[in-house]
Amino acid sequence: YALSPTGADHMEAPHDPLYAGFHPQGHPLGVLGLIEPLDPMTLDSKKVRAFYVTQQVWSAYNSVGMCDFVGAPLNTLQLDPMIDYINAVTGWNVSIYELM
Repeated sequence: YALSPTGADHMEAPHDPLYAGFHPQGHPLGVLGLIEPLDPMTLDSKKVRAFYVTQQVWSAYNSVGMCDFVGAPLNTLQLDPMIDYINAVTGWNVSIYELM
């Protein structure tokens, strides 16, 4: 949140408390390697990496015209089905990493 290139902006990436919920099984961003819970009050290299990855995810949401509040980690649309939908609609064959 505070690391946004345009200043603190709640629409750049999830707020820090969401990073506290990462866990090895079942977290929607585990596919991106974000599995270790992070202290919301700490700013370290792990938090910077989490911001970097989630900011790319939210930028991908913006690129396809999707509301940030629909997708992971805030709500129910997981990354894998989202990519499947995008590929089905566009005829592309992209991965989440290519979209990011």
